[in-house]
Amino acid sequence: MSSMISYIVGAVSNLLFPSLPRESEILREIPSCGAKEWKEHLNLDIQEPVIPQELQNALETPCPFWPNKLVKETHILCLIPNSITPKKFYEMASDQRSYSQEIPTQQPANPYWVLITKYPVPETFHLDFEKQKELLAGYKYEAPSMLEAVAAVIAAKMLANISIYPNTALSTRCKEEFRYMRVTIGGDPSVPFFTYLDNSYGAIGMAGVRH
Repeated sequence: MSSMISYIVGAVSNLLFPSLPRESEILREIPSCGAKEWKEHLNLDIQEPVIPQELQNALETPCPFWPNKLVKETHILCLIPNSITPKKFYEMASDQRSYSQEIPTQQPANPYWVLITKYPVPETFHLDFEKQKELLAGYKYEAPSMLEAVAAVIAAKMLANISIYPNTALSTRCKEEFRYMRVTIGGDPSVPFFTYLDNSYGAIGMAGVRH
């Protein structure tokens, strides 16, 4: 069922947005993003913790969401900085634009690693936010924070030149709310990332995160 949903969403997206990356381009192995990569590309100084063994081991296991794929193909292993906001991320990753939408986010006390899907989980489309969370929890996954989604989008562009969550229809909902609306993050190729507010009841899917 999940593969059929993924196929339909991907096919419609390819018809409406032919210049955007296809699902097959996104769901392939790309490098992980740690302190070295953040320093090299954005001059961020981050103290890197040890990668949890559970996340390291998961990379070589079958993906629970996409049949015939491994986790290392459908997820990105990413170090989440504790010293930068989404707004600052946007401005550091772009030479031409400033990020005008300041959405309050909770900063982590320390950097930490996540495995996050590079595409919304197929079964989460057309569910409200609470049902999406329940579905992901059944796989021992969580909803992404705004910072986690933003870090994943920027890391994938830096390291593999691909836009994950590449348009509005394929963006990901996040944990945060702003003005009674759900924060949603996407990876349009023309900007570091985009943000918009969703009513939590529409068709938008959600990425899954393991900590």
